[in-house]
Amino acid sequence: MEISDIFKLNQRQPECGQGKMLIAQPFLHDLYFNHSCICLVDYEEKASATGLVLNKKTNLFLGDLIKGLDSELKIPVFCGGPMSMDKLFYIHDYPDIKYSKKVVDGLYFNGDFETVLRYLNIGFPAEGHIKFFVGYSGWEPFQLTDEIANHVWAVSESEISNYLKTATEDYWYECVKQLGATYKPWLLCPPNPYLN
Repeated sequence: MEISDIFKLNQRQPECGQGKMLIAQPFLHDLYFNHSCICLVDYEEKASATGLVLNKKTNLFLGDLIKGLDSELKIPVFCGGPMSMDKLFYIHDYPDIKYSKKVVDGLYFNGDFETVLRYLNIGFPAEGHIKFFVGYSGWEPFQLTDEIANHVWAVSESEISNYLKTATEDYWYECVKQLGATYKPWLLCPPNPYLN
């Protein structure tokens, strides 16, 4: 028996969809996805899926990556995943930013960046309203469906405010707690159990 079998849960998952959160099972040791929580910004069961890792903060700030931002604004940037890491992505709750894609009520993906920049420079708050990422996470048709069926991810609904807040190191634990008592064994699993 592998140590991971002790913590493996064969829970039936809620229906997956846009705006849902994927929470990595504790033994997913991929560099990008270990203890990750992902917001699905695009999902169709028989097509590809796109998500952003919410809790992998980089050492970068938005002003390090773009020109035209007020130098006093220190807005953190997260690593959204291993794909297109030379591009900037964002989720937000501003419904009037044109060209944004509505993910679910109150949550939007990308949009006109000039408007975003203007909003930030005139004092619209970033914290709790917009979150920036380099890269994204992607799945080919049926790949994510298979991973969920194999218990790689737990599927959860979360408040929009949880997606947009600056995630702390405890973010994964907080999200697992919201899954309920069945997932309590995950909380007992150390981040690197093979090192114990």
